[in-house]
Amino acid sequence: MNNKNDYGFELTADKLKLYKKLSPEERFLWLEEAFEFVSNAVSSDTLTRWKQYTKGKSGASGQES
Repeated sequence: MNNKNDYGFELTADKLKLYKKLSPEERFLWLEEAFEFVSNAVSSDTLTRWKQYTKGKSGASGQES
């Protein structure tokens, strides 16, 4: 990451183990907080591109790239 505005997140095996131990309510709250953080930290243009990308990868559109 060269830009001072870049952000990275590493999901380690230990973090996954901790997440698995959370109750369903705690997992949901964690996801809500992560969504809120990303929504505030990333531009709306980038969010739109990510949504388009994930829709294309899901195969739900029935179209091939």
